[in-house]
Amino acid sequence: MPVQAVAILFGLFRVVILLVTPQVISLLVDRVVTPLLGGESKNTSSIFYFLIKDIPADNYIKIFWVLAATLLLFAVLFFIFFYLKWHLAHYFSLKSEGMMRADALKKLGNASGQLLSRYTAGDLILITTKDPFNVRDLYIQRSQGFADCIFYIVVAAVLLGCIHWTLLFLPLAGGIFCIFVILLYKKRIKVYFESVWRDSATLSTTVQESIYGVRTVASFAREDEREALFDADNERLKQTEYGGIEIFAYRDLLIRIARVVVFLGTLAFVIWLGIRGQITAGEFTATMGYLGSLMWQFNSFVFNVNASQRDFVSGKRLFDFLNADDEIANLYGERSRPHGRPSASSIFR
Repeated sequence: MPVQAVAILFGLFRVVILLVTPQVISLLVDRVVTPLLGGESKNTSSIFYFLIKDIPADNYIKIFWVLAATLLLFAVLFFIFFYLKWHLAHYFSLKSEGMMRADALKKLGNASGQLLSRYTAGDLILITTKDPFNVRDLYIQRSQGFADCIFYIVVAAVLLGCIHWTLLFLPLAGGIFCIFVILLYKKRIKVYFESVWRDSATLSTTVQESIYGVRTVASFAREDEREALFDADNERLKQTEYGGIEIFAYRDLLIRIARVVVFLGTLAFVIWLGIRGQITAGEFTATMGYLGSLMWQFNSFVFNVNASQRDFVSGKRLFDFLNADDEIANLYGERSRPHGRPSASSIFR
């Protein structure tokens, strides 16, 4: 998928800019702000020190403008890469989503009664409408979200290590704990999403039957019966959703506690390093920037895990239906695909 790969690459360029920006701010604090406030100008571990290496230390104005121009350049590049990433990704994803819907409808139109008997009307409604959207979300949003998170966490850890290698301990421990919690709840969340899909399909079937049979229901005065059936299906879906809220509440509580412990613990440790003179004010600023971003990235990673589990359930349903063996349809043949139109599955090869 060349287009998706290019979109991911643009996303990684955007993450690189987010990662290197604190390095410039670190220089700005150590070589401009601190001296102007009466402190001593100090060398820093910033990877952009080469930008001002040949500028006299007391030429604060020139140092400021060089670093400010660098930050402005990063800002411009950030928005350019952001636009290119989302323009390419959404153009590609909308096209593929439409093809998946068309393929599902074509399969439905060619399917035999034997195959259709395995599905309710609600199942088929979700397969042809909601599931292609979720698969699109998995391939575009989630794949890029995971790539961004993992890349940022790894590179931020390296840059933190350059400032002071002991700063890696708590974030690493927190990350391992978060992964453990995610794996602990993974199976329960998968079951939850499957239950939501099943109960949603049942409710959709009930609504469809009530709409199509509205005249028949009215003729036989069966409104109360249909309303009671709808209320029962709706209540079942609501209770399933409540169960998911409980699962997410416990899991997210553990992850949030870990995040707070990591943030406060690292903050206290950085302050201690600053008191001992082992890091500069600029490095302290950069560390806080990386730490805050790492907490946000952990939160984004958890969100992507949740969404990807939902999308995997949708993808399994959709492609199980598209790839289902239909002996009767195979025996009598099926209508051919319009000339020149690729299948949805070919988009993801």
